[in-house]
Amino acid sequence: YALAGRRLGITPDEGIAVEDSVNGALSAVAAGYRTVGTVVFVPPELREERSAALRQVGVVAVVTSWPELADLLL
Repeated sequence: YALAGRRLGITPDEGIAVEDSVNGALSAVAAGYRTVGTVVFVPPELREERSAALRQVGVVAVVTSWPELADLLL
């Protein structure tokens, strides 16, 4: 995320990360990006566990659908 931000010419304050993986969320949070976790692609039986893991690494919210993400951002 730090490298991508530099290449895009943005700072963490100007961007947001959306991640479904714990490692991806860790990377985004470590780079200083506000990060939203998504469990859209996570099997239903694993969503609760993944949501908890995403929150544990510092995401600001976890969404279960793209409309929910849109509502959060708009």
